[in-house]
Amino acid sequence: MGRYDAFEEDLRTAPASSLNIWSPDPGGTLIGRVVSMREIETKNGPSDVIDIEDGDGKTFSLWISGVLRGKLEAARVRVGDLIGIRYEGRRESKNGREYKDYVVRLYEKGPEHTAAVTVCPAPTLPAVGNDDGDAMPF
Repeated sequence: MGRYDAFEEDLRTAPASSLNIWSPDPGGTLIGRVVSMREIETKNGPSDVIDIEDGDGKTFSLWISGVLRGKLEAARVRVGDLIGIRYEGRRESKNGREYKDYVVRLYEKGPEHTAAVTVCPAPTLPAVGNDDGDAMPF
């Protein structure tokens, strides 16, 4: 059991109204450690949130939209990583829909990032051959 497990559970069950939502103007930046990536219940149903603790120890939450999710996944962001996010402002997609755009950078991998990688040994293949003792199957 990790020393922050109790805090993780508290964050997971925190009501949306208790979040310190990061609401920057275009060009605004946030640099810090990813504290959690979680799903919370809102009045409109479940929503995904990422919590980032900045260099001053203040935690900010961001709603994970489809665009932000794609950029977090592309950067392979995990809990414990040091990341930077720049809000680019609202954009219009090719089909005319408006979305919020971001730049995401991974600056330093945290311990959970490297722990998430599992190295599997190569499988052991059965010996191939026939009953006469040579390695040829025919």
